[in-house]
Amino acid sequence: IGDVSTLGKLIVSGPDVVEFLERLYPCHVADIKPGRSRYALLLNERGHVMDDGMILRESETRFVLSFTSGGAANAEMWIRDWLDTWGLRVHVLDRTMSLAAVNVTGPLAGELLRRAGLAEPPRFLGHAHADVTGVPCHVMRLSFTGEAAWELHHPVDRSVELWRALLEQGRDLGI
Repeated sequence: IGDVSTLGKLIVSGPDVVEFLERLYPCHVADIKPGRSRYALLLNERGHVMDDGMILRESETRFVLSFTSGGAANAEMWIRDWLDTWGLRVHVLDRTMSLAAVNVTGPLAGELLRRAGLAEPPRFLGHAHADVTGVPCHVMRLSFTGEAAWELHHPVDRSVELWRALLEQGRDLGI
């Protein structure tokens, strides 16, 4: 397990959110179904990569965007600047500091999550809200490790509790 709490986390929502994200990203967003996600690059006007991350669709009008730790602040400013420029009806909420995140990765990651109360971890590029060891989490099946991996985004004040429970439940797995 690893602490990835410093990843940028924004919630974008509103009646114009799909149009906004279609303008902002160089990939299609409208065809992402709720409960699914897509890896995406954030490019500047010249097509240079500013950052990369995930676009996760929660509903027709609500998305979660994630960014690298080092690029999160610039990404948020970029997004807010374009939102102001285009005047679309979209709300942006920065959750970077209020949500912690634990990455559970490796060949036994699925077993650890099942022990932690997640009977059916999301499939690759899927995500769901579920309790893990009694802690409410946004569980995202993503991987930057080359192994099966899930990110558990959760309230920052429950992070120590989640971390300790995962360590205990994975002790015999060699965690």
